[in-house]
Amino acid sequence: MDPDELVTASRRLSHRLAQTGLPVYLGVLGHVQHTQKWYLTLASQAVDKIGLRVAYSKVEKAAKAEHFPLPVEQISVVSPRDPIIRDVGKWVSMPTAGVAVRFGQLTLDDRSYDDVYVFK
Repeated sequence: MDPDELVTASRRLSHRLAQTGLPVYLGVLGHVQHTQKWYLTLASQAVDKIGLRVAYSKVEKAAKAEHFPLPVEQISVVSPRDPIIRDVGKWVSMPTAGVAVRFGQLTLDDRSYDDVYVFK
């Protein structure tokens, strides 16, 4: 899968989620080389208010509506206080809204990525 297309699709999904009451604070899109899979982690403060079950329901519906190219099993939604997001904050500057920042190798939450994009 073309990374640029996946970043664009991830940002579209993020915008759709904002319209459903799940605004995305930060997105992390990472590729795991040994499995050849992409994983998307979306951080939203709304998770703390509405809970994970409702948040995942919104993600599933938005992903279906957007024809998102990754299976829902490869999408995580977390609170901005989640250790993954805190780790990202330690190593990277927050990207400007509308810009995806690309990084090389990065390990987050015991998963090693060979290619990572961070976006707002």
